[in-house]
Amino acid sequence: MTNPIANYLMPGNVRFGFGAVNLTGQEAARLGATHAFIITDPGVVAAGLVEPVVAALSAAGVAHTLYTHCPPNPDIDSVDAAAAAFRAAGADLLIGLGGGSPLDGAKAAREVLGGPPEASVGEYALMLRDKARPMPLVRDMPPMIAIPTTAGTGAEVTPWAVLTDLSNQQKKSVGGANCIPNVALIDPGLTLGLPPHLTAATGMDALSHCIEAYVSTNTAPSALDPMILHGINLIGRYLPTAVAHPGHHEARERHARGDDRRHRH
Repeated sequence: MTNPIANYLMPGNVRFGFGAVNLTGQEAARLGATHAFIITDPGVVAAGLVEPVVAALSAAGVAHTLYTHCPPNPDIDSVDAAAAAFRAAGADLLIGLGGGSPLDGAKAAREVLGGPPEASVGEYALMLRDKARPMPLVRDMPPMIAIPTTAGTGAEVTPWAVLTDLSNQQKKSVGGANCIPNVALIDPGLTLGLPPHLTAATGMDALSHCIEAYVSTNTAPSALDPMILHGINLIGRYLPTAVAHPGHHEARERHARGDDRRHRH
């Protein structure tokens, strides 16, 4: 009996550290962008976290459109609307900025933008199996930069997005290997203002993902286990400090590293 084929995905280009957000313009220019479409939510705007992104784009001569209509749980209609707004703006680069919802919304919109204009993101739902629209090729999708403002979901380095179908209240996943963001800019400085209760909630999200990856029965190389266990260790050691002392730079940096160590799918 032959062993099953292992299937695992590693993140794309990840730039990590305090000040990484200031590389947004440089990375946009490297991707050949002239007009960035930023998908985020009002809370991120109110926290002042859009400003360094816009400043970096402006310094690189890249225009931008700010799109803030991402709901707390992205749904099919909101993703289709974001894709339509991207086309109307004449943009050529997607930037997802925020927690898991804006990042998932941006990844899902990217998939839609790689297909025909009449397509809805719901038609790419993985639960449709062979009836789902084929995933677009990477060359047909706009490039994407993912910038997380929490250390929780890890959506900036994964290829999946979870959306709500409001017509039947179902959760539907879309995505695949082609949908991993081109670049993830992980800047722990963007989490310094995150309130303690959100730091704790998103931190437990990261921890549960690490544990889930470790106990997964999916076939994957055992070499991944040390990375996952290291992530669990970092979160366990530094999350309590990040919650108790939100401005603690080392705790924020180490916890963000722990969040970034989930690779088994």
